[in-house]
Amino acid sequence: MNFFPEPRKHLVKIPAYSAGKTAKDLGKSTRPMIKLSSNEATWGSGDAVINALKRYLYSVHLYPNSQSTELRELLAKANKVKPENIILGNGSNEIIQFILQAYVNPDENILVPSLTFSMYKIYAEMSNIKVREVLMGENFEISLENLKRRMTKKTKAIFLASPNNPTGLLLQKMELELFLMGLKKNMLAVIDEAYADFSDPALKPDFCAMIRNGNYPNLVLLRTFSKAYGMAGLRLGYGIASDDVIQNLHRVRQPFNVNGLAIAAAIAALENPHHKLDIVTQTRLGRNFIEQKLKSFKIPFLPSQANFLMVFVKDGKIAFDALAKRDLIVRELTSFGLPEYIRVTASNPEHNRKFVNALSEALS
Repeated sequence: MNFFPEPRKHLVKIPAYSAGKTAKDLGKSTRPMIKLSSNEATWGSGDAVINALKRYLYSVHLYPNSQSTELRELLAKANKVKPENIILGNGSNEIIQFILQAYVNPDENILVPSLTFSMYKIYAEMSNIKVREVLMGENFEISLENLKRRMTKKTKAIFLASPNNPTGLLLQKMELELFLMGLKKNMLAVIDEAYADFSDPALKPDFCAMIRNGNYPNLVLLRTFSKAYGMAGLRLGYGIASDDVIQNLHRVRQPFNVNGLAIAAAIAALENPHHKLDIVTQTRLGRNFIEQKLKSFKIPFLPSQANFLMVFVKDGKIAFDALAKRDLIVRELTSFGLPEYIRVTASNPEHNRKFVNALSEALS
């Protein structure tokens, strides 16, 4: 007989999030390893951010501004919306939780693609919300037609990452615009743009304009400082939506949910945008280099609009181990249900060259 407190029954069935491996995980913390498993920016956060963090150290005994007024104003200006259209989160992950807590009732459901960022499903299951998964298209693309077929009267929100993780594929602009136009206004459309900075702007709808014009009161954008700003360790994301949606999300937001260091760093990053632009430029160059080399080695991959590539290697575990022996850490995709693939982050020229040469050797 078990005399210990038991958790809520639905929690026991929820799998833990599977993160990319580190050198310490592999027992090689004393040996230099190139980590290409978590889509981080090799170039760091830049001098302006580091200096801002140093200055803020003298204020860590004080609570930050609960409304993060200055940062929200800067983000509003950058995205051509109002500060009232912005909410900050401890990573964009937290905003996913806000959406579920504020809008989805226990008897309602959400739709997610069967192959995507796992936290949409995990957070819903934490709240005991039903998740309806949607089959992917033939080439791993998100099928909006399949999404339509899976909708029910109880569907309250749809979560779509564009570019998607782990595929790197971008939703088609015209198809997505038509889909959003036809969506019922009582159903939230959450577009996760964590990797959108690395995409071709001409291929994406102007989501902020959609929110600005008031015709899409059910549209929510998720953005992050983790990728193109090189600030993954500070855990800062933000959401953009209509005034009403943001106001409701604030109802479930904890006070001081974003720490002062992250706020100070983000303000410095926005005031000194050249570093982010350099990261984006270098990442695109690196991604293109890897793609060209994989083509020359006849190694199949998915063309990406993110800062990573999904590569077919027949056996991801064997490829992972072979690359680890060569001091490279990639993400094997068994946790995504893709044991034949790995995912690799586009990095600096030295890392990219080492990866493609090592993979070619490992697969030969």
